[in-house]
Amino acid sequence: PSWQSTFLVGSHTLASSPLFGSGPTTFGQEWLKFKDRSLNDTVFWGVDFAAGIGYIPTSFITTGVGGALSWIFFLGLFLLTGFRALMFRLPEDRLVRFVSVSSFVGASYVLLLAFLATPGPVILAGGFVLCGVFISSLKHGKGKQEQIISFSESPRVGFVLVFVLTLLLLGALATVYRVSERYVSQLAFVDASVALSGGDIDQAQMKIDRSLALSPSDRAYRLASTIGIERMRRIANDSSIPVASAQEQFQTALSNSIASAGEATRLGANNYQNWTVLGNVYQSVATLGVDGAYEGAKEAYAKAVALNPTSPTLPYVLAQLELVEENLLASEAHALESVNLKRDYIPAILFLAQLEIRLGKAQEALQAAEAAAYFAPNDPAVLLQVGLLRLGTGDTDGAIQALSRAIEINPQFANARFFLSALYAQKGEFASAVAQLKSIANFSEENALAVASDLAELEAGRNPFSSARLRSLGVPQPPVSEPEETTVE
Repeated sequence: PSWQSTFLVGSHTLASSPLFGSGPTTFGQEWLKFKDRSLNDTVFWGVDFAAGIGYIPTSFITTGVGGALSWIFFLGLFLLTGFRALMFRLPEDRLVRFVSVSSFVGASYVLLLAFLATPGPVILAGGFVLCGVFISSLKHGKGKQEQIISFSESPRVGFVLVFVLTLLLLGALATVYRVSERYVSQLAFVDASVALSGGDIDQAQMKIDRSLALSPSDRAYRLASTIGIERMRRIANDSSIPVASAQEQFQTALSNSIASAGEATRLGANNYQNWTVLGNVYQSVATLGVDGAYEGAKEAYAKAVALNPTSPTLPYVLAQLELVEENLLASEAHALESVNLKRDYIPAILFLAQLEIRLGKAQEALQAAEAAAYFAPNDPAVLLQVGLLRLGTGDTDGAIQALSRAIEINPQFANARFFLSALYAQKGEFASAVAQLKSIANFSEENALAVASDLAELEAGRNPFSSARLRSLGVPQPPVSEPEETTVE
């Protein structure tokens, strides 16, 4: 994000927690709560920024005034020591002088980079190593002053030193073990993601179980829940599984998916993605009439919206959820909210258009579809919706224009050609209607069988596309009824 966006988020965060900020690694949460809503009109609308314009400015926000003063003290002391050493105390030995100057310049560059960008942990670690090299090189500078402490002369001090070093060594070993464990867990997580993308859910489940066994995390539990949703979908669509076995497997997958999503929300209660996945689990079974699924999904999505109030996707999924329960007015309100948050959010606009049709608002539906076409003029699916809705308002010529544009963009768009054929038939232009169906038939043998009867009717001079049939295919009824059948003399 820009300086302006970083400052906006920081001002809101520090207004509520000035002394210690929002806490380390929490900039992403603050970004979602306080980002400018106008960003939804840019290409970054769906980006969840985890840091601001730079590493150090982000630290000012997440650690508050205390962290900012610590950074200022460190930077001031480092720069003051460095400039004094370069001006008055450079070592006489050429090699040591080179090491001293180069380490100071390198460390300064990394610190400047941390102020203007967000370098990774390797670069930051390298910068602080250079700081240490520079400080150690001052031992050889001009006018050096040394203070020697001999531990051999004080057994008690020596014992304390050995004890502290032993604790540090044990802590270092434990840290290395823990980091290695998390690294292997991350590799297993990546393997699970790849396996799920490839459709191998059994392999994905095995890998994610390994990742969770090594180092549990909310995103690993999110992926486990997503795997469960995919498993439920496959079980529901697999007719070869006996009914009793399918019910048992489905119930097990549902329970595991809910448990994984719930664990994700426990580990990351302030991460809206965890609540969204939990809502997805409940919504996936709400259509099956499972008791409590609708209420569970609605509650989870509400918590996600509270954590990410400017996201247009969350009102959109709430609109879909309300439609499952046939709450058309509530669904319309959520769809409008989604579009208001992002004017060019095509899925929500098309959903709203279909919803307006069900509410009997054909003109409003057409306006929504026309808006989608404005933002996506080269999307054949959008043009198909526009064509059908124009037909629903009686604009047959406008519908033909939209559908013709759709097949111009995608000549293989069989659905658009089918409805275009129907419109030509309604106007009595049977030659053009036959040409469209023949194009569909040439795509595949299956398509040829599907349109064979309609093609035969058209070639015989009869219109097989009655208004009732078009309505059954999802075309809104035009305000003026057209003849059920047209015969060429």
